[in-house]
Amino acid sequence: MKEEKNNNIFINLAKSYQIESSLIQNYKYFSNVADYEGLGETSQLLKNISETSLDNAQGSLDYLMEYSDPDTEMPLGNTILHLESLIASETKQFTEIYPYFIKQSRLDGAEDIASWYETLEKLKRKHVEILKNELDRIKKLNIN
Repeated sequence: MKEEKNNNIFINLAKSYQIESSLIQNYKYFSNVADYEGLGETSQLLKNISETSLDNAQGSLDYLMEYSDPDTEMPLGNTILHLESLIASETKQFTEIYPYFIKQSRLDGAEDIASWYETLEKLKRKHVEILKNELDRIKKLNIN
């Protein structure tokens, strides 16, 4: 694994991955809106672009495999490492990030948004449970 601290290549790959990943979600959401509005051709165009953006994000992630997961700074390379990194990321979200968002939303009087974050927090907990079960299953297979 290459050293990522103060490494412009790692920093730029991580930013590129983040940008492309965010764009994918925008394109998919906007495609759904266009479809709802009866703009099927526009919807399909946006879906097609989202698939290209997916290729871009995955290309950056391929290069990041030489460094680490930019979110967790954990090594990447095989499915066990990937699951461990996902577990760490999802755990951080439900133990640190979403509780802060919930508290802040309530302080700002946005109860509906706080409720949404509580839903996401519960979902993240469930993801961790599912990922841990899969990690245990794969470790028993002893294939990585």
